[in-house]
Amino acid sequence: SHLLAASYSDNQVRLWQGDGTLVRGLDGHEAEVGTLAFSPDGSYLATGSADGRLKLWSSEGTLLNSFEGHNSRLRGVAFSPEGTQVLSAGEDGLVRIWQVENEFMQPLGIHDHEVWQVRYLSPSSSLVGSFVSLSRGDIRVWNPAGELVQQFEQFALGELYSLAVHPQQDQLMAGDSRGMVYEIDLTRGEIDSWSADELSVFALTYSPDGRWLVSGGNSPPLKVWRSLAQGGYELDQTLEGHQARVWDLTFSPDGSYLTSASIDGTVRLWEWDSPSPGDVPPLALMPSEVLAGDHSPFWGLAISPEGDRILSASRSGVLNLWNRWGEQLLKLQVTESSGLTRVAWSPDGQLIAVARTDHRVDLYSPEGLLISQLRNHQGTVLTLAFSPDGRYLVSGGEDRRLVRWDIEKVRSLNGLEYGCQRVQDYLSQQSELEPLFSQCQD
Repeated sequence: SHLLAASYSDNQVRLWQGDGTLVRGLDGHEAEVGTLAFSPDGSYLATGSADGRLKLWSSEGTLLNSFEGHNSRLRGVAFSPEGTQVLSAGEDGLVRIWQVENEFMQPLGIHDHEVWQVRYLSPSSSLVGSFVSLSRGDIRVWNPAGELVQQFEQFALGELYSLAVHPQQDQLMAGDSRGMVYEIDLTRGEIDSWSADELSVFALTYSPDGRWLVSGGNSPPLKVWRSLAQGGYELDQTLEGHQARVWDLTFSPDGSYLTSASIDGTVRLWEWDSPSPGDVPPLALMPSEVLAGDHSPFWGLAISPEGDRILSASRSGVLNLWNRWGEQLLKLQVTESSGLTRVAWSPDGQLIAVARTDHRVDLYSPEGLLISQLRNHQGTVLTLAFSPDGRYLVSGGEDRRLVRWDIEKVRSLNGLEYGCQRVQDYLSQQSELEPLFSQCQD
């Protein structure tokens, strides 16, 4: 049946059936909604508000994208006849044209709270190609097409902050602000939990063989949990050394060492002790290396696929790269005016993704050459994850949005050719821009 959409002064849009039955309210604008329009085929709804934003919804009412470009109330929105573009008119005297679909990125559903973690499931998982997102209120599982297939909510005692995926099984671990850890079986939908700490758990990671789980957070000591044959985990050891909150943890791909990043301004490497016969070796109680940057808090960690280089992002805007023996290979001031949060290394080792507090994601070569900059978020980017095949990068953040970037298309983009396609109609109508039009024609 056809739906009717109406905008209201209480900042909402409501969808109605033709007989007057309310279908749902669309909550997202921060001021009165004064204009709206359906796309020609009815698959999209665009809404404009006094908050200066244009929002794009699916016909079912799922928020797909939010566009910021006006410094005023929006007075009109309209779709192009083909439905590929949507226009917004503002009191600032501007008409802006937006792409409905972008071949380089796919906006996914929006969480009710900021997105703290995104992780792809293991290639050995039965759900290969699927990925998981965590906000402080829920956990969502997405299939390889970017469709929501599973959701876990209202199960945690506190706010969720950390996420780890099992390297072989369809299993997740999540940590919350009350020190609880939740073991989630994706196949059965069952959740077990235990108290891991008295303070928030901000970081979780599995060892590559799945035998160990490490937790860290507001309580600086790291806790190493042993997987039990009968199920569950027991505390095996505690690693002292950090002086403040631990934001990130990750094992090297071969499992030979663990790294931890803290707001105390250090990254620490923990190696296994030499095993005695028949014993499972514990991690050494003292770090083998303590890597210090510029004493700025560290948030993000990533280890190269070969396991020989360690990357860390600091809140002072510096990207640090060390080898596993503690020698600094690169110190790059990515930005002077904002900070960095997370980093991710592509599976082929050729690309580094860097999340920033100024809403951007940078793509660098391992040598520190800027390759591309991805802009779609409207708040601090808090998490990044490459797909196992390296084709996609998923990002999430403060704006509650998930975005999946097609990295293959981003890397193969010819900027001049693409730019000419976008603006050639405009150039052809401006006589003073004839030289530029000719260049595009060439």
